[in-house]
Amino acid sequence: KLVDIIVSKDDKKEVFAEYLDMFEAMLSVKGLKIHSKGGKGAVKEKISPMDLFLAGLCGCICIAVGNTLKANNINADIRVDGKVEKSFEEGKIKKVIINIYAKIDDDVDKEKLKELILEGSKKCLISNTLNCDIEKNVIFE
Repeated sequence: KLVDIIVSKDDKKEVFAEYLDMFEAMLSVKGLKIHSKGGKGAVKEKISPMDLFLAGLCGCICIAVGNTLKANNINADIRVDGKVEKSFEEGKIKKVIINIYAKIDDDVDKEKLKELILEGSKKCLISNTLNCDIEKNVIFE
């Protein structure tokens, strides 16, 4: 099953990439094969390395925020999306914009909750490792 592959803790499975052709690689994520096309050759029909990077970052922040709220006995539906501003000329990501959506049924102080969400988002190892501007927006639904 796909879910079993992704969450597998089997040390025999690895994460790696194999070069195919201009802007194309075959990625393996714990046994899940992904035909990737990235860089200036990226197309919407293929998952790019940037898509995987953003998915990992959004997932990490989502878990960090969700765990922080849970530890504070706050029930919430959390969803995170993101986009990057990149420069091919400079060869780097210049800025990451993260939107953290929170749907909470309880009557809570939104400003305090926003602070708690942003504080929780700081527990993401991926975002803490990046050397670019990161904008985090909290949006209540």
